[in-house]
Amino acid sequence: MRIGIALPTLTDGDAVGNDVFGMAKVLRSRGHDVQFFAWQSRVTEPVKMPDDLLRTLNRADDVLIYHHSIGCDWAVKAVVWADSEFNAADFRRAVPGRAVEILPPFHHAEQLFAVEPDYRAVQGLDDWATNILLVGRLVPNKNIPLAVRAFAEYRRRFDGRARLIVVGDRPVPEHAAEVDAVLAETGQAGHVVITGKVTVPQLKALYLSADCLLVTSLHEGFCVPLIEAMGLMLPIVAVPNAAVPFTGGDAVTYAAPDPATIAAALHATITGGTSLLPVGRTRYCELFSEAAVQRRFETLFAEAMK
Repeated sequence: MRIGIALPTLTDGDAVGNDVFGMAKVLRSRGHDVQFFAWQSRVTEPVKMPDDLLRTLNRADDVLIYHHSIGCDWAVKAVVWADSEFNAADFRRAVPGRAVEILPPFHHAEQLFAVEPDYRAVQGLDDWATNILLVGRLVPNKNIPLAVRAFAEYRRRFDGRARLIVVGDRPVPEHAAEVDAVLAETGQAGHVVITGKVTVPQLKALYLSADCLLVTSLHEGFCVPLIEAMGLMLPIVAVPNAAVPFTGGDAVTYAAPDPATIAAALHATITGGTSLLPVGRTRYCELFSEAAVQRRFETLFAEAMK
């Protein structure tokens, strides 16, 4: 069978790219001819323009998987899968009466679990101080200013030696400047580390050196760091916005989006929040592991082909 996977932009290493390449890997292992179509691409594999779709997929048994993204207005006329119940609900509101199935995205969490950590990334950070980890670029939807203000409250009330580690780069200079301004305003610049881009071995070391993962995002369509932390059995405190509670389920300590409440949740979790760790590990294995996602994808694909 010839299968096209189309999307606006295909990039190595981001969440969308990991999901698309995960689908392709499974389909190719079943003997299918998989080709990619995108208006923009930054990958080594050949990618055709969407204008070539009708010339390439022109047989009765050809299949198109369209990976919908924010900002694209292609009409959806076939089987619909969503990567979280949050996005599925959004689709149902936009297209009442249409069926939609949940398919968690393929990801590279198990590559993270298996890799040898590069502890050079945590030199100077493994000093027995409390390390609170936030995994995400300095972009508006990650709501890092709230994380900084909550961290300032946590240090003031509970642990003056604590450190916030933000794992990500600065792709939006204006927002990065806003984060820097909040660091200066709260007096936390000397207690917050912004790593920039890291490798997978470096990310592994940062997870293993952390006491808690903090998620303060305004919007997440899925939130891969949640399942990474679940798999590594790292406690999680999160604001339950967008897809976060659907991905996190009962494995996360949730807090309202105000600094004092988040600070209190961090303190309770770091000092005694181990009871949810096995819950998170089980949730990861049953719903989000590579094997679980592959099973779900193969089931939905087979149903779509009937």
